[in-house]
Amino acid sequence: MPELCRNLETVKPGDTLLISSGGGWQLDTVDRVTPTQIVIQYGRHEVRYRKSDGRELGSDSWHGKRAYPYDAAGQAQWRELKQEHTRKVLQNRIQDTKWRDVDDTTLQAVAALLLAAGLGPDTLCEALSEFQRYNQEAT
Repeated sequence: MPELCRNLETVKPGDTLLISSGGGWQLDTVDRVTPTQIVIQYGRHEVRYRKSDGRELGSDSWHGKRAYPYDAAGQAQWRELKQEHTRKVLQNRIQDTKWRDVDDTTLQAVAALLLAAGLGPDTLCEALSEFQRYNQEAT
């Protein structure tokens, strides 16, 4: 993971920032700056960050957000975060599959893919072989 710069002294209105919070990450646009703060408007609510370290003002270190420049390191971080998120979504969708409803051909193909990738447990190989043997005998 790239090392993110925490100094935001050169940020201007219109710049994009990478915002970290307990709920994840997001991109936001700077609305205005003061000599020591960055202000981002969320509807009628605004959040202020210190230019010196990117910490949100008025919150504790546990619950507060933190702003980072969306420079090359920030962009790399954003790409990694998006990739990690889409991977987790895919894993969850696969996990939520109702395998009882999947036809035999598809089950065999999934099992073969897992085994080819070296991801299946040893018992998967045995189960697939037994399944294929049973299907050959049945035909």
